[in-house]
Amino acid sequence: MKNFVKVFAIILSVCSIVALIFIIAVVTFNLSLFNWLFDLNFSNAGNFGSFFAGIVGTLFSGAAFFLLYINFFQSDLNSFENRLFSMLNLLKRK
Repeated sequence: MKNFVKVFAIILSVCSIVALIFIIAVVTFNLSLFNWLFDLNFSNAGNFGSFFAGIVGTLFSGAAFFLLYINFFQSDLNSFENRLFSMLNLLKRK
């Protein structure tokens, strides 16, 4: 199960990076999407921003969730408790 989650998190990370590069390439080389030389069409810019945040943001969030899941379940319970109590002691001193 842990290997599946690791592979899934890596796949999500790679997909988000590829999507980010693809979207940057589309904006850079497709001048009809945004007419950089003249007026900027704000409705197109808003639609593109929503698309960009929806695709890339969701992929990065999914990858971060699965990597966090891996991180929590790979650490020992004792080491987690020790870190938690040491952080609480630090907060208590201040």
